[in-house]
Amino acid sequence: FIGEHPDLHDLDAAGNLIFNTDFRQVYQTVLTDWLCFPAPEVEHVLNSSFENLDLGFSCNTTRVVSTPHHLSEIKMYTHHPRHFTFSIDMPSAVYGRVIVYDMQGRKVVKLHRGLLHQGVNTFELNTTNNSMGPGMYIFTVFSGASVAKRKFMVV
Repeated sequence: FIGEHPDLHDLDAAGNLIFNTDFRQVYQTVLTDWLCFPAPEVEHVLNSSFENLDLGFSCNTTRVVSTPHHLSEIKMYTHHPRHFTFSIDMPSAVYGRVIVYDMQGRKVVKLHRGLLHQGVNTFELNTTNNSMGPGMYIFTVFSGASVAKRKFMVV
């Protein structure tokens, strides 16, 4: 929980509750620390800069959940705003899946299911061909018991 509950008896001159948390701080924190939007763009949208709250979010675009196979960082190359190349270096050949999810956890595209070869594996994603609208997505590699993720934005 962020902040304190408002006092139901402490009202402003118009009879409204007086809150101690400015929700624009919450919006800025979610946009910058969770969805990884650049701070200048968020400040432009909110028409000001607000102090980020400690909500436990981290804009770490690559996350490895478990590493028995020691998955490398997922690299991403943008050819234009709707065409991406992702690559991951596999230490050994292993059965795996490569799936793109939206921010609500829905499967959007299944790019690969089968053997991930030792060495660099590359995956092309044209978001126009896959009817992916603007927004944040998560490129996910499942390899044995390991999972590697990378957030990316389609504009």
